[in-house]
Amino acid sequence: MRKRWAVCAALAAMALACNVQAQEVSGTLKKIRDSGAIMLGLQTESVPFAYRDPDGKIIGYSVELCQRIADGLKTQLGLAALEVKSRPLVSAARVPLLTGNAVDLVCGSMSHTLEREAQVSFTYSHFFSRVRAVVRKDSAARTLKDLAGERVVLATGTTAVRLIHIYEKNNEVKFDKQYAGNFSQAFSALQEGKAAAFVMDDILISGLIAQNRAQNSYRILEESLHEEPYAIAMRRDPAFKQAVDGILAGLMKNGEVEKLYSRWFTSTIPPGLNLQVPASAALLAAFANPTDKGVKEP
Repeated sequence: MRKRWAVCAALAAMALACNVQAQEVSGTLKKIRDSGAIMLGLQTESVPFAYRDPDGKIIGYSVELCQRIADGLKTQLGLAALEVKSRPLVSAARVPLLTGNAVDLVCGSMSHTLEREAQVSFTYSHFFSRVRAVVRKDSAARTLKDLAGERVVLATGTTAVRLIHIYEKNNEVKFDKQYAGNFSQAFSALQEGKAAAFVMDDILISGLIAQNRAQNSYRILEESLHEEPYAIAMRRDPAFKQAVDGILAGLMKNGEVEKLYSRWFTSTIPPGLNLQVPASAALLAAFANPTDKGVKEP
């Protein structure tokens, strides 16, 4: 079955490539073709999606997906070579850099929400996460409500910022909210006892804990504030989205994305981490039948 899908995906990609080369391109595709380059915006703290290795190079699951997409675009545009440029970015800068034409794709751990769709477009989903809270192991808290009145740290530019406000309203509680500029700063606040909890996507919390020497000093609460799909973000450009989605669908259908997932989530990755997070049934279903459905924030 997979071989048949691979053949179909290859034929579809060839047909799309011929179509792109045969017609006059515009928008982002024209920008890439004329410049001979594509600019990737890479997050730097999203283990294992996009983060710095010990040598400072930005690597990860989403980074490799974007590199594969760039390879596919080079073929579709009939280019002999395509320079893949990149620049680091923080969560709060993702949308402004896209809409300002500073980057063409955002590669990292960006949640696909309907609210964000008003500004940018998203590819097919490549991961599903849940927004949860991490506390120190000696905390008595079992839910966020148990931390009413205490300091909760959040990373600016993430969906957790909005979700915690909604949680306060729905549960009639108030937290002393602290905002950090990035994930590391937020986790450090928890680590140093300056905050009782850090609310963030559970997979990213797991990555931060895995990098910490005192891994057994933290506990992720079971309570989930929201489930969110991750996707690569791009400008609202229908022709570009069609081209990118076609490439990504081919990689999903032929098993390449599943191989990349295994490499980054169930194998040892720099600097010697193994998250041991096998693909969920929902994610495998999304690989078999790609979906670009976003979720509405509560």
